[in-house]
Amino acid sequence: MGDRIYVGGRFGSASGTPAGNIAHWGVGGWEQLGSGTNGDIYAMTEFDDGSGSALYAAGDFTTAGGQPASRVAKWDGAAWSPLGTGVNDQIWALAVYDDGTGTALYAGGRFSTAGDQPAHNIARWDGQDWTPLASGLNGQVAALAVFDDGNGEALYAGGFFTTAGGNLAPHIARWDGTTWSALPTTVNAPVDAMIAVDQDGSSYLCVGGRFTNAGGLPANYIAKWDGTQWGTLSSGMDSLVLWVTTLDDGTGPTLYAGGRFTHAGGAPAHHVAKWDGNEWFPLGLGVNGWVEGLTAFDNGSGLSMYACGQFTATGGRTLNHVAAFACVPPCVADYNGDTAPDVLDLLDFLDDFASCMGSSGPCGAAGNADLNGDTVIDVQDFLDFLDAFGQGC
Repeated sequence: MGDRIYVGGRFGSASGTPAGNIAHWGVGGWEQLGSGTNGDIYAMTEFDDGSGSALYAAGDFTTAGGQPASRVAKWDGAAWSPLGTGVNDQIWALAVYDDGTGTALYAGGRFSTAGDQPAHNIARWDGQDWTPLASGLNGQVAALAVFDDGNGEALYAGGFFTTAGGNLAPHIARWDGTTWSALPTTVNAPVDAMIAVDQDGSSYLCVGGRFTNAGGLPANYIAKWDGTQWGTLSSGMDSLVLWVTTLDDGTGPTLYAGGRFTHAGGAPAHHVAKWDGNEWFPLGLGVNGWVEGLTAFDNGSGLSMYACGQFTATGGRTLNHVAAFACVPPCVADYNGDTAPDVLDLLDFLDDFASCMGSSGPCGAAGNADLNGDTVIDVQDFLDFLDAFGQGC
């Protein structure tokens, strides 16, 4: 919402600022949202229930801002409020969808009642009341996404269930506003993440999780569904995909994935990677632990991809569970990163080049002297920097 990025999870402080499992980062640093919640937050989204856009947070808590709020609550920028009596157990996913009767908030997770009435693992909040989605799903919902599959927009649910509306639907199901339906073919293990993607003139639903097969195709932990058939994203990953998101980083819409993996498309990519429509790329050196959330945010100095999860470092730098990866390539001429390309950048590069020449991999106190990324620091890097320095930023 606005000029802030929100982070939810299981933590008591953010850079020393008290934060009950949720905080926001803006131009002034970290700030708390009231007293937060008394339990974990697993999902957040923005939704307008008719009284203005607000942040909705869900998870495994029973109070928000010190007042009762069963597993889901609304933050209007000043105070927390409950959504009726909420649900009776964990919420893992939130999505906003219009089923033809108006836009509403949908919650999926592991619960059996919503608003004190039966609702099996998924329910709809219209701003006033909770309603079930037919007989629901027989197992946990871990992901929700809205996707136009050629038959109109539908709400897709993914997770650990095997039936939807009482009919066989292993791990993925489609809700059209009145009825659940299964896909003709599906994946062979639970789904943890989903998002609709428009890339290179085509649209598809990206699905990530614990599976190794999609529609009969080898698909290692990530695949795409175009409404008719399954497709792969190169050779996929070497372990679980827990989150997927998209952004346009200036080169067109790009898919980003985070999770437990250390390789993407067969190449090293430590827990986070991006897909340009043809191949996977790492985000720098990645991080040293699971990535469980990704979102794009411009903090005033350019668009970055923010990651959160169970990591503490990248390379030799300390990162306590939150990190930002610049999506717009930095200005090479500003070698020392002080936003002012000048003679100091030239001197810093020359110092690094003199000490790093002939070495391989990242080298240099001010930055990476391997400017062309060929893993060897040589005269070509020197020429590339001189060319970049002459062009400026």
